[in-house]
Amino acid sequence: MKMMLPFSLPRFSAAFCLCILAVLVLSCKKKVPAPEQEPVVGAKHVDLSGQFLERDRDLILDLNADGRADLLMKVLPIAFDLNTKTKLTFQVYATGVSRVAVNVTDESSPALRKGDQVFFGSFSGYEWFPANPVIIMEKVSSAEAITWQGAFLSEEHRFLPLQLLQEGKLYTAWLELSTDKPGEKVHLHRAGIALEPGSTIICGQ
Repeated sequence: MKMMLPFSLPRFSAAFCLCILAVLVLSCKKKVPAPEQEPVVGAKHVDLSGQFLERDRDLILDLNADGRADLLMKVLPIAFDLNTKTKLTFQVYATGVSRVAVNVTDESSPALRKGDQVFFGSFSGYEWFPANPVIIMEKVSSAEAITWQGAFLSEEHRFLPLQLLQEGKLYTAWLELSTDKPGEKVHLHRAGIALEPGSTIICGQ
């Protein structure tokens, strides 16, 4: 015998059931908050015009005027290949109170252009390292030829991204420079330091 229910069950279409299921699934998903963006702030400018790096003329820069050396700049002459080749390496050194953005793969630093952003966090494959040297340019001489190399090798202005430690807080910064191959010099122009710690700044602004 068939059992008869005292009431009838409503019939739902397959499409209606799928709609109900989709609503239930979507309502159960957790909402992931969007990552917070770093604030973009203005920068305090430091005039460095007239200063330049060349062989036997090292530079010590105290960009935030707190009495501590933020950057050291040197030219290192190196002989290699059984003294058949020489290399002049123009370098910037971060100190214990500064950091430079470094690619951990090849230990290079980005040569930014005016309008590029300097982020407080790691960016585009670069991470912040203290007490680390960065090569601005190199002159390689041999009996056959003289060649120049380096990410900052340009008469146009380039910007080295930095972080400076002041009163226990890190401030993003940039160093504006250009290179002079005939004169074998690196010319400094300006530096910019964020007005607030933990913020993003724009090169040249």
